[in-house]
Amino acid sequence: MILSVKRKILLLITVAIASAILFVGLYLGKLPLVDATGNVISAHAFEHTSFLKSFYTIGSITLLGLVFIATLFVHVLVKPLDKVIIGTQLVAKGDLDQKIDVKSKDEFGQLVSSFNYMVTKLKAEKKHGVKVRNIATKEKTKAELVIDSMGDGVIVTDKNNKIVVFNQAAENIFNFDMKKALGKHIVQLKKYGLNNLHLDPEDEDFVDINERFGKNSGKSLEKNLKKHTKGKGMQRERLNKEIEFHVKPLNKVVNATVSSLFENQKFLGSICVLRDITTLKRVDNMKTEFISTVSHELRTPLTSIKGYASLLSLGRLGETNYKQSKALKIINSESDRLMEIINDLLDISKLESGNVALNYEKTEILSCINECSAMHLAKGRNIKIKKDIPLKLPLITIDKQKIIRVFDNLLGNAIKFSKDNSEISLSIKKLKNSLNIAITDHGKGISKDDLEKIFDKFYQSEDHMVREIGGSGLGLPIVKKIIELHKGKINIKSKLGVGTTINFSIPFTSN
Repeated sequence: MILSVKRKILLLITVAIASAILFVGLYLGKLPLVDATGNVISAHAFEHTSFLKSFYTIGSITLLGLVFIATLFVHVLVKPLDKVIIGTQLVAKGDLDQKIDVKSKDEFGQLVSSFNYMVTKLKAEKKHGVKVRNIATKEKTKAELVIDSMGDGVIVTDKNNKIVVFNQAAENIFNFDMKKALGKHIVQLKKYGLNNLHLDPEDEDFVDINERFGKNSGKSLEKNLKKHTKGKGMQRERLNKEIEFHVKPLNKVVNATVSSLFENQKFLGSICVLRDITTLKRVDNMKTEFISTVSHELRTPLTSIKGYASLLSLGRLGETNYKQSKALKIINSESDRLMEIINDLLDISKLESGNVALNYEKTEILSCINECSAMHLAKGRNIKIKKDIPLKLPLITIDKQKIIRVFDNLLGNAIKFSKDNSEISLSIKKLKNSLNIAITDHGKGISKDDLEKIFDKFYQSEDHMVREIGGSGLGLPIVKKIIELHKGKINIKSKLGVGTTINFSIPFTSN
């Protein structure tokens, strides 16, 4: 049986009083008992019956009286504690309107005051918490409405790569029920192309998984997603990439911008913004076909113009004077330039349409460098090409002529925009599965605005120096397409007044 504090105090007081009365009785009982005249009735009072009766009567009355007084005292003493107990129980049930009246300023009064203060604080915090929750709920609802009303699809995954947000636009793009998508692992939506959002293990860039892993893409994706979530070697600034992939069941082309979400260096998940660019791609394909057709049609008359200009220059159709010869040289030169533009147009059309057959062969990357015509341009302007190439490099499987064209363009650009008697650096680094090539010049550099559009077709800088040098605006787009066909990647870093560095990678086996 568990005794309350009140009963424990009463029991303790009762025992104390009884012990005191017993102690007094024992003390008095040992004294001699005398009558009114002073005669000793008994040597010890306890031996006389009248004393015992008187002692028991007086002792009992005294004990009861003192216990009654103690009960009143304990009741007054413990009453505030009872109120605190009842108040605590009510607060625990959620009733924060409780307030205990306090009059005394002793320890119990302080306890009651502390209780009242605690309840007041709890009430204020609860009110604030409700307010914060209401604001959070409103903001969440607002965010959900904004996301659902967006024209672009939005998919958010948590740190375990499970879908937590799948908006209406994403549902429309993939024709997949939003409710079914929530909670699913991203790999489970592979037939819609979503499993293509993958981290390349070599440089942690998002790439199209099917391009790199083929039939085993699912397993490789799982492996790399685990690596991603553990954050091994991840560089935050590189986890924001834009790719295109096909939703094969629906014959759609989707552009995806993928970003990783971090808080205090801790990976929280990923967000993917999707845009259906099927119509844009269709229009772009129509434009490419039109350019290809026009280029073919222009090629025939241009060949005739160049042929007759050559005959006139050689005097096969009669002698020409100085002015005529000079005009014919200009016609030949401009015809060559126009033919180069037409060839570039046809090449970019083929590359974009995918109608390009690569002639793969095992070769040394150094032979591609040595055979490019740009090397002779450097000698003509006394520009030194400083090479940093390892002695032993593995053979790579590539279309040699197309890679030579890449070097021709990139080295040619570096030479064009470098000063005479300057230096260009060319380095090759062997990575795990690929070669990384870097070409650095110390020319004028490229502005930030130009750098963002440098791989756009037909784009030319507004800089007068670039305009004077000229070009079709197709060289770098062609280079990018050739490198991508080899499953490689290219990026450019530049600073005005300092120079430009172009990095591109080529896997050992591209086919």
